[in-house]
Amino acid sequence: MMGAIGMIIGSPLLSSLSNRFFRGRKPALIGTAAVSLVLTSALAASPGGFSRPALMAILFGLGITTNAIVSVGFTASKELFTVRMAGAATGLINLFPFLGGGLMQMFIGGILGKAGPEGFSPQSWRLAMVTLAACAAVALAASLFVKETLGREPAGT
Repeated sequence: MMGAIGMIIGSPLLSSLSNRFFRGRKPALIGTAAVSLVLTSALAASPGGFSRPALMAILFGLGITTNAIVSVGFTASKELFTVRMAGAATGLINLFPFLGGGLMQMFIGGILGKAGPEGFSPQSWRLAMVTLAACAAVALAASLFVKETLGREPAGT
């Protein structure tokens, strides 16, 4: 639930921050990917080692940071194309977060399910969190190559 609340708050917050504080889409994407990497690495380093309030705060933070692609990434993709192409580009790009989310649920579920019917083991939780941290590291690396679009005229205008 804290992840969902983070997503609800994160979209308008990150959009505003990318416009006013970061003054760019790229710094917002890099920053949120870096925070996601820190949070998932903390979970990987200490599975089961957090108090309930600390875990809720981490999940809230992950909800905010992992949702950056919606508010900031979609805006950046729209700004790369002419107005006539922006809808098609955003629609095409929209496929990947949903596809990734669906595939990752099955993949992480498979990792956790290896522990057997008695429940999830600390080792399977750790491997799942290491996998999520690796994904955050890939997102951070990819965000370094994103083109800055804030204040840029779309192509063909």
